[in-house]
Amino acid sequence: MDFSKSLMERQGHGNYSHLDVALPSFFLAYLSNPSDSGRMHSDVSVRWRKGDSEVIEGMQKFAELTDLAAKAFKIADWSALASLMNENFDLRRQLYGDVALGQENLKMINIGRSYGAAVKFPGSGGAVIGFLQDESKKEEMQQHYQREGCVIVDIIPKEPAVKLPYLDPFKELM
Repeated sequence: MDFSKSLMERQGHGNYSHLDVALPSFFLAYLSNPSDSGRMHSDVSVRWRKGDSEVIEGMQKFAELTDLAAKAFKIADWSALASLMNENFDLRRQLYGDVALGQENLKMINIGRSYGAAVKFPGSGGAVIGFLQDESKKEEMQQHYQREGCVIVDIIPKEPAVKLPYLDPFKELM
């Protein structure tokens, strides 16, 4: 996905590309009874609007990590992808802080990492996405997540039966 400012101003939406479905075995874990989702965006948006250099540089770094991850996907370099996923989370933690992320979210990250999984948030929090390069630890990791009150599911990518072109949902609004 490319959400560069010039692109967004020019066409009103980002550019999206499809990934090959020949991926490593990803998992999604989330709390079955969430009580502490944190305050994911804390003051970062305010800091962004005020021109805070740490936040601006951090967002530029997120974009760079995304580009590098896309390259890792294309060449199936799963070790590089694992490092990039962990770097993504570490940067998020640096920018947002533990209070904003929430202890339960941090616990899900730490469980996965304790088994050598690359783990990050797939969005604003409340769940983690990750993958293990050492599949021999998978069952033990799954049981650990479950003991901590998490639901864990395997992500199994499938090619769509029909590939549709990207449709701009905002086109009619302009």
